[in-house]
Amino acid sequence: MLRVRVEPLSGQARPQPRLRGLDRGLVLEEVDPVIRQRVAAYAVVVSDRGLLATEYSDRTAVAERWGMPGGGIDDHEEPDEAVLREVAEETSQRIELGELIRIQTSHWIGRSPRAEIEDFHAIRLIYRGTCPVPTEPVVVDHGGTTESARWVPLPEWRQLRWTVNWQQILGELLSAGE
Repeated sequence: MLRVRVEPLSGQARPQPRLRGLDRGLVLEEVDPVIRQRVAAYAVVVSDRGLLATEYSDRTAVAERWGMPGGGIDDHEEPDEAVLREVAEETSQRIELGELIRIQTSHWIGRSPRAEIEDFHAIRLIYRGTCPVPTEPVVVDHGGTTESARWVPLPEWRQLRWTVNWQQILGELLSAGE
């Protein structure tokens, strides 16, 4: 079981947020963003077909970019259960979950899938995963933030348009032979 405790630091200045995507033109002094923090679980899944990738939908600020399957952890849900559920919803793949390999965070201000302006802090728990019986990926959860999914041959993974975070993480994990 993983427990995360987040507490504000007294006397510390809040870091300057980044504006992302289409919202780079916002004037921060003119908006009152909703403050939101989201803990999510993702998996870097490989099989004999390659790397499992998901394409973000136009409900996100990174439409047509690629990432790993995963998403928000529901109340009272364990992170490993969440990532297995999310992988199945976004790709229809049944995976075997490995160890937690990274905790990554991002902070930005931008438009949410609900069209609100958010001051958003993402905490991503990233697991290793394998898919012993890979099939053609199918997005089961329609209308969400995943547009499509596919297997990418490992030697070709750099040819996709990844989000900045996933490009960095995959560059470290895959070039290190992991």
